[in-house]
Amino acid sequence: MTEEQSLNAVEKYREYFSDKGLFENEVYEGMEIFLQKLIDSGKKLYVCTSKPYIFAKRILEHFGLDSYFQGIYGSELDGTRKNKKDVIAYCLEKEDLKYNECIMVGDRQHDIIGAHENNVPCVGVLYGYGNFKEFQDHHCDYVVNNIQELKEVLLDV
Repeated sequence: MTEEQSLNAVEKYREYFSDKGLFENEVYEGMEIFLQKLIDSGKKLYVCTSKPYIFAKRILEHFGLDSYFQGIYGSELDGTRKNKKDVIAYCLEKEDLKYNECIMVGDRQHDIIGAHENNVPCVGVLYGYGNFKEFQDHHCDYVVNNIQELKEVLLDV
């Protein structure tokens, strides 16, 4: 694609996503109970996504999940913080978090790379879009198959 075609494609994608696409998600079964258990155990939860913040916030609100998170961090439509490394760094700075007291949970290599670039350990979840080889190739600290295994890792850390 030319740069002009690429910009046009992004514009069309955002047009669809902002109206319909962002609501074409499903909450994993047991997720709300899981999030509440983490909070009850004293964990503070944050969202760090490469999605534009405005979309991430709307998605979490739509599915009633926003109240579980202390903060929501994402990219901006103007391209600010367009990669996971920058989003995680921004969250750490804004929330005054210590990287060695955090853990990133993600389902793609970008999550693992961004976490490692910020010295944050990470958990790869196989119930998302990623796969074991992807996590292994990027030296993921933990890999889990389901929410129960994720809970065990997060409550032990």
